[in-house]
Amino acid sequence: MTAQNTLDKDVASRYLVAEHFQMVSSVKIFEFSKLTTPAAQMLIRHQGDLDLSGLQELGPATARILASHIYPLNLSGLTRISPATAEALATHKNILNLNGLKQLSEKTAKILAKHNHDIFLSGLNTLTTKTAQELAKTKGDLLLRGLSTMSEDVAEALSKHKGILYLGGFKKMALPVAQKLAKHNGGMGLRGLEELPPDVAQALAKLKFGLHLGGLKTISPDSAKAIATHSQGLHLGGLTSVSDEVAVALAGHQADLHLGGLTHLSPVALKALVAHKGRLFLGGLANQPQSVLDQFDKHDGEVILYPVPDREYGF
Repeated sequence: MTAQNTLDKDVASRYLVAEHFQMVSSVKIFEFSKLTTPAAQMLIRHQGDLDLSGLQELGPATARILASHIYPLNLSGLTRISPATAEALATHKNILNLNGLKQLSEKTAKILAKHNHDIFLSGLNTLTTKTAQELAKTKGDLLLRGLSTMSEDVAEALSKHKGILYLGGFKKMALPVAQKLAKHNGGMGLRGLEELPPDVAQALAKLKFGLHLGGLKTISPDSAKAIATHSQGLHLGGLTSVSDEVAVALAGHQADLHLGGLTHLSPVALKALVAHKGRLFLGGLANQPQSVLDQFDKHDGEVILYPVPDREYGF
């Protein structure tokens, strides 16, 4: 079946019948590029995420129907939407995936900001300051993983957002941008960062909510000391090894610390992390000798020694 077909009422009916009888459906609704209004009226009965990622066009009337679906809605195949369609989708009350949008006007951003749940806009690779100001008003988490750079003004605008801000497209971050983003009143996902200079670490450590830096493969002692001053949950699950100096520095962190990528600890690193104040995620050590794992009985807090899924969204 190709993405040139139209998902009509008959196809929707077959899909829902299979669901009702708990059968594996041969209908893959995400493969259709067009959707009729009667089919949309049927599909909103689906009990779960509605994946219509193949749709390449969506009018306001059909969008209004889909917006009444109470579960997450995936419309990531849309590369553009009209203000009227955006107005309809903004009434949706669950996760809205619009990762296919390549451009977003200030007007459309203002409309989508009325959406009261998480919104995925990771197809955008640039934002104007005014568009960023509008998107910052959304009340749910905001996913903008397509951005790999931004101006200080855009960073300042996005810092006004209240919720988790996902900027996983950044491989490195300029200090002025980090300083602006550090004012953000919510968690931040920076899983794409591949380097963390000490001054940027010091700036990001001022964030008042959780910070995901799971893309880092290495970290210097100075950067570890700086980021360890962060007062909330810190995700460094991409580290597969740490020096004793880094382990000692990170052990000074006093909140949830995710180091699930570590598979071995030296005696010095082990002693340091045992003294850590806060919850520890060390699932990569699960195969270590029991004598090593028993050392964490001395830890003043919960230690998770089984693998935990490394997911940025919802951390």
